[in-house]
Amino acid sequence: MNKPLKVILNVIKSLLLVTLSIITAWLLVPITDVLIDKLVVPFSTLLPYDNPYIAIIVNCCLIVLCIACLAITIYKRKTFFLSQQSSRYIIVATLIIAILWIFERFLSYKWFFIPIYNTELGLVDLIIATGVSSVILIFSFSYWNNRIRKSSLTDSDSERDAQIGLTESVFPDNPISKEEEDELGRLPFAQKFIGKIYGLNTSKGARSLAITAPWGNGKTSFLNLVKAGLKKKGYKVVDIIPWNLNPDKNITAHFFEEIIKKFGGIDHKVAGYLKKYSDMLESVNLGLLSNFTSNISLPELAQSISKAMNKNGVRVVVVFDDIDRLEANEIEEVFRIIRGSANFTNFIFLSAFDKRYVQQALKESNPSFNEHYIEKFFEMEFTLPELRKERIEKIIKMNIDWLSEADKKEFEEYVSKDKSLFEEIPPYSPLTNLRMIYRWLNSLKYRYEILREECRISDLADLEMINLLYPQVYTLLAKDYNSFFECEDYQNTYKLWDDSMAVSSKTDWIKSLRQREKRDLLTYCREEFAMRAVEIETLMKILGRLLPKHRYHAESKAFSNPNYTQRYFDGILDSTDIPQSEFNDMISGKKSYMGLIDNDTDGQFKHSLFLLCFEAKPKDLNALKNLLSIIFYASSHYDSWGIPYYNIKEKLYHFSISDEDKKSLFKELITSNKFSKYVFTSLVSTAHSDRYGWLEIFTEQECDDILSCLFVKAIDEKYSINDLSTLFFWTKVKTKDGDEELDYECKIEDIKSQYKKCLATYSVSHIKYLIYTKHPEKDKFYPSTNFIQLWGTWEAYEIYMKQNCLLDNITEDIKNQLNEFKDFLNKWKGKGEIPISYPFKVIPPL
Repeated sequence: MNKPLKVILNVIKSLLLVTLSIITAWLLVPITDVLIDKLVVPFSTLLPYDNPYIAIIVNCCLIVLCIACLAITIYKRKTFFLSQQSSRYIIVATLIIAILWIFERFLSYKWFFIPIYNTELGLVDLIIATGVSSVILIFSFSYWNNRIRKSSLTDSDSERDAQIGLTESVFPDNPISKEEEDELGRLPFAQKFIGKIYGLNTSKGARSLAITAPWGNGKTSFLNLVKAGLKKKGYKVVDIIPWNLNPDKNITAHFFEEIIKKFGGIDHKVAGYLKKYSDMLESVNLGLLSNFTSNISLPELAQSISKAMNKNGVRVVVVFDDIDRLEANEIEEVFRIIRGSANFTNFIFLSAFDKRYVQQALKESNPSFNEHYIEKFFEMEFTLPELRKERIEKIIKMNIDWLSEADKKEFEEYVSKDKSLFEEIPPYSPLTNLRMIYRWLNSLKYRYEILREECRISDLADLEMINLLYPQVYTLLAKDYNSFFECEDYQNTYKLWDDSMAVSSKTDWIKSLRQREKRDLLTYCREEFAMRAVEIETLMKILGRLLPKHRYHAESKAFSNPNYTQRYFDGILDSTDIPQSEFNDMISGKKSYMGLIDNDTDGQFKHSLFLLCFEAKPKDLNALKNLLSIIFYASSHYDSWGIPYYNIKEKLYHFSISDEDKKSLFKELITSNKFSKYVFTSLVSTAHSDRYGWLEIFTEQECDDILSCLFVKAIDEKYSINDLSTLFFWTKVKTKDGDEELDYECKIEDIKSQYKKCLATYSVSHIKYLIYTKHPEKDKFYPSTNFIQLWGTWEAYEIYMKQNCLLDNITEDIKNQLNEFKDFLNKWKGKGEIPISYPFKVIPPL
């Protein structure tokens, strides 16, 4: 309906609504007058309204009630969602009441309206006004709420569609109906088969052919190709699919109904014969004797049908499909039709079924029906050729346009025959027919649309194959894969658990305790699921690809990577995961990374950001610089977060950047951001730091200068004295006097000077920070290591404090503490600089 016409119709509806309300109100006027006269007037005369106090109370109560009514309406505004029908009813009722009120109040003058506080406004006026106002508010809120809900639904639908890239969601599992849809290349075989049918002699009776193939291998599609060819040659094709019948429907009766329908428009005589034959056959089957009064027998009637068929020259092909879906007694009934009930000339029966299923069903029904039993019903049997691997592979590759370019390339390698040289069979070999292939691709496509760019397509394909073939195993792993997988020492990759991975409690007691919960999946499947050896072998091959035995390092987004395993089962990103597309926008410069990191105060995206940065492979120099900016910005925001230098070096390897440019780039990244504990520790000169990596870019002195700069940042950013002491400790290196190793000492003078000042300033009010307690002898004390290294004596400490004006304007209590500390140092010196007992009285308890 076009928009102008729709507007006109809506206007007409509104006018009709108003007209209906006016007429209804007019008809209600006499009734209203009677009600007022008989009920309201007698009641109002009894009210003590002449009393002014009562009148005031009533007026006040009514006003409060009206205000409360409006307030409740406003308070409940978010709950109003009126349907179109409800809206009409409310509008009509409101209009009728309003019209009646207008008539009685301003036109009739028949009644007296009690006023409020001797004003022109009556009590009824206030009630009506409140009611109408409430209705208007309800309609307004309902309209607004519906708009908001519609908008939110539209937005969420759009967002979801955009996220999963909704296109056609599934590959059709329907059989083909046209020659151009033949993906299996069976048209030439169908044409030869049609030629074979065309050459059959049917003048002496019906002929019967069978097409056999395993379930889901395209029998119906092949039949459709054959039927299309036969129709072109003038054959009358009748489709009989017993499996679609109502359970109460007789297959034989249905067969003759379909045949009679077909001949009703071709040869009425044959149709009449067939109808009579069907009735007689049904009577015989039911044991009714009344029908034997006919002067013609069943064989004679069958002969008459055959003669009529020969005379008109019509050739009929009856197609029985899906026989392998029937029960044994139904299969036998179909076979009786083929070789007994409908053995007419010019008839050809074409049946399609899974031979192994039919043989098994008949044998279970009657042990005397051996594997050769069905051969007497079909003079020729045509087995559809097995799908060649090359054909299956081609079909798979034709149906993966929904993959991204990178994933498409990986998936083609996954299914290619070249890869199977080492595996003996291709990965899709357990999917034994085309129907299973399409089900696998449909399931894979659905999961991939949500996890696009967030998984490895080959791993997702293998996991979906397990879900398709062994759903009980998939469910088991989805619930508790940790019981069946294990990460060995120093390997961040899952492997399938076996007893050889067990560690001794003497070697690692905690790990051995945790491993008690581990179970062998192969044994579990054999015992709990009663899986056959061939099924377990297939399952182990799939799991062998998902969890390679000889993979020792975690691969990006792989199922075997513990950081991503749960994602494959969830089928969606966790709330703490950053989408790959969003991260790609960050490193391409399309989206700011600072807002995400700054707002992540609880660090929920910390782990996800680390994985994305660690695994990122920038495509150009601009992306590399943006990635490095993210890394160094995040390391200054998150505590102990950072990317190791060897990983950064790998990212630099693919780009031609001069040493000077590298030096300028990293110096800018380090010094322009806030203090980063990770960067600081990576630059200190210890055996486990990244300093040796950074020395490829910076000199020793430059590394020390950067450390000094970072230490000053930590001071400026108000890091605590404990944090600064820790940083100072990390900068210490072991000193030597010849071959003799001495204590650890800071050799970076700038840091030493800065820390010395911070410690001195802090010690003025916290002198006990310079005193250590000997453990486990808690009653013995000695000066802190930092005090000894920075000052060593009270005199040196006092001179430094005075030079920096730190002892000016100190309180008497602080003076007493400093004097006690001086006395403690002197006694410690006198005892040979070993921990001593000292009765501290002024300095607070240590």
